[in-house]
Amino acid sequence: MFTLMLLACAPDLKPQDTAGSTTRDLVLSTTDSAGDSAGDSAGDSAADTSTALDTGASDDTSAPDDTGPLPDTDTDTDTDTLCACPEGYEATPAGEVCQRRLTRSPMDSGAPPLAVCAIEPYFAYGKFGARYPDGENITDDYWGHSDGGNTGRLNAAGVWACEAAGSTATGSAPVDEWIGFSICLDLDDPADFLLGMGADNRVRARVDGASIFEEDSGETRAFDYWWMQRVSLTSGDHILEFEAKNDSDLAGLGAELAGPFEAGSLVDDATMIAADYEGSLLWSTSDAIGATFDLGSAAGLRCRDGFALSLCGAAPECVKLETTACLQ
Repeated sequence: MFTLMLLACAPDLKPQDTAGSTTRDLVLSTTDSAGDSAGDSAGDSAADTSTALDTGASDDTSAPDDTGPLPDTDTDTDTDTLCACPEGYEATPAGEVCQRRLTRSPMDSGAPPLAVCAIEPYFAYGKFGARYPDGENITDDYWGHSDGGNTGRLNAAGVWACEAAGSTATGSAPVDEWIGFSICLDLDDPADFLLGMGADNRVRARVDGASIFEEDSGETRAFDYWWMQRVSLTSGDHILEFEAKNDSDLAGLGAELAGPFEAGSLVDDATMIAADYEGSLLWSTSDAIGATFDLGSAAGLRCRDGFALSLCGAAPECVKLETTACLQ
């Protein structure tokens, strides 16, 4: 399910104890703790819009007010032997790297969250099909093509804010504002994932607060293609954020996550095309229809640069994952 809880802005920054959280859910991880996050705002609200996808890891807990270092919650007794960590850091479940989790309160506009409605299919969405990082294109009914029909992933998965309260139709509002979704993922082992996305008019994605894709030209290419990206993730907890911005008139955001695939298996366009995207979908923006948007500067929550919005615990948090190599 999706939920959105809005908290007043608080500037406190602290390592988070994992002894009280109720989820270890859907996570994307990189070893780069630098990131991109847009906009600062403040306020309150209460409605949850986060998706938690269980990939087989056991639940852990977190206590947001505890400023102590993270305890070792890994149940694999071999991890400590494989990866010793500096004080305040914990080994990831598979013992690849050491991480610590810093948290602060999110910024919130105080405006009511935006309800999510399915877009009206539009013939131009996805007309050039799936676009892969090295330039390969695939066109068909699934990915989209230019036959004048309403095919492709953006038409299938696209959503935007509902036109009015109680409506099932999308409008053009909000205009000139980034809005989107935050997803938590938990992995027992490292893995590769495929991300697909498109939007009218601009789209971007972040992993653990770090920008991994942006099509912000304002040209039609943001929705002409279904943009494909690969992400290689360590084990452990991570946060994926998708956002879009409308310039005027029609609007829509489509985003999907597929996997997990074998770690290191998605090395180029050919291996991405060969992967079973359709049969491995874990999450889609269409899953949020009937819920509310998580992210937004005028209606939603925001985190400062380098932090990602987590909605998978008892309360919303801005999370920054700092990573370092194992000591042995």
